[in-house]
Amino acid sequence: MSCATHVRGLMLVFGIAGCATTTSPAVIESFDGPSTVTGLPAGWTLAETNGRGLPAAWGFGPGREGDGFGVIANRNFGATCSLAILEGVELADFDITIQLRALAGEAARGAGLVFGLRAPADYWVVEWDAKHNQVRLCRVAGGRLACIAEAPVGSRSDGWRELVVRRRGDRVVIRFAGESLIACTATGLPTRGAIGLWARADACAWFDELVIRDRSRR
Repeated sequence: MSCATHVRGLMLVFGIAGCATTTSPAVIESFDGPSTVTGLPAGWTLAETNGRGLPAAWGFGPGREGDGFGVIANRNFGATCSLAILEGVELADFDITIQLRALAGEAARGAGLVFGLRAPADYWVVEWDAKHNQVRLCRVAGGRLACIAEAPVGSRSDGWRELVVRRRGDRVVIRFAGESLIACTATGLPTRGAIGLWARADACAWFDELVIRDRSRR
């Protein structure tokens, strides 16, 4: 039996009967509708890395189940990246699952999951590059993006893909579309950091069914 409660538009689900407080909850974001105040999902805020005064448009549309949320129009290029950041959640160790769908983009095509975020120019990101058929683990420091590890994926980029990211200390493991792709040591990871959604340059993409499980020791 599981128990659930809603916090700031997100659902916290406990997997032990009786909602035992010793079990870390899962934060589940299904992106089913905007806040009446911001027009964004409740508890989310937008930012850019290396912004050029052309912020991408984020909005709601068809998700994998119900609504999805993502970048629906984007005129950026070069080193500019668009972010949506989940407020009030900073994690050390975690398991995160999210559904991604690449929509459009000439300079870039795909989507990413941000973690370890300290600022819009200081974070880590797992990028699905649907244009070049790769998944990458990247570090962004001072607005500069560097690839730490990468792996090829299948050439088909239409439809939804599941991304799973696990962190334990400085160890990061990445699964994509059911395949184990990357397992590496990521030197320099912060003790804790925020979580976010990400698009490079002019990429447009949908995100859905974000599930975050805090695995930090207490």
